[in-house]
Amino acid sequence: NSLLVRATSDDWILLQSLLGTVDLRPLQVLIEVTIAQVQRTKDLNIGLSGIQTNKVSSTVTDTMALIPGAASARDFVLQLTGGKGAINYNVAMNALSSRGDVKVLSLPVIIAQNNKEAILNVGSQRPFVQVSQSVASDPTGRVQTVQYINVGTTLTITPTINPDGYVNLAVKQTDNAATNEIQFSAPVISTREATTQVFLRDGQTTVIGGLADNTTSNSTSGLPYLSRLPLIGWIFGNQQKSTIASELFLFLTPHVVSSDEDIDRLRESVQTGSELLTDVPITGRITPSAKADSMPGAPNGPKPPTPTKPVPVIKPDTVVPGKRPGTPSTPSTR
Repeated sequence: NSLLVRATSDDWILLQSLLGTVDLRPLQVLIEVTIAQVQRTKDLNIGLSGIQTNKVSSTVTDTMALIPGAASARDFVLQLTGGKGAINYNVAMNALSSRGDVKVLSLPVIIAQNNKEAILNVGSQRPFVQVSQSVASDPTGRVQTVQYINVGTTLTITPTINPDGYVNLAVKQTDNAATNEIQFSAPVISTREATTQVFLRDGQTTVIGGLADNTTSNSTSGLPYLSRLPLIGWIFGNQQKSTIASELFLFLTPHVVSSDEDIDRLRESVQTGSELLTDVPITGRITPSAKADSMPGAPNGPKPPTPTKPVPVIKPDTVVPGKRPGTPSTPSTR
């Protein structure tokens, strides 16, 4: 880009200072994301002997009460952060393990420009068959159509970098999951959504938690034929009712990228932190030449020698006796 400016010397000095503040390299933020899910189960299991192996009330109670001394998700997050929005990642994961079965769903790393939206989608499309009946053309015919429902986690982050090194993150998280419940020939979709803004220092970690969901499932098994006998069939069978309570936690750690050295350092950190990338070449596979000797699109290599044209020899003018140089001579008519 170029500018053509006509100004006085004083205005030119002001214009130079203005261009120096505008023509800057845009800042970027590398964001480490950890999406973890904590599950706790509550089972009602009646075995072959007819004795309740794990007796609980028939009324669905709060699964948080099953863990002694367990606090609510909000109080738990406040204890981790100390009310300041920053936590120790390892301490938080160990604390989650004490609350139930921890399953890390995803560990993405994304880079977003300053004040630019970055979208991360981790999930799949679940198909379901919808049956419709055509009465006009064929009363007995049925038409089946396959439709897809998006399930998984969608994360939208918009960072704003401050001059003092702090980062403001506008975060929106949506988690969609298909349940076992069917209504109108389609599965019921469970949705958990959180929208917030957090203010973090470069390298600080925060957590968004408390997105809870309960899932109930029933299963029956037993000896063939005997478990189907009336009145006494339950003695030879096994009935299990399970209630699974799950909580979704989101950990965010921003890193401000202001130079090429920051990008190289963070790339090496990501590569060494994954066992699958230790032996994989991450650097670019194409190395451009130092000097372009050919036109774009032309193959590289030695050029054929350019043929040389013979240099014409200029003969001096022939001097005719009795004639001045430069005067054209005429043939004699005698």
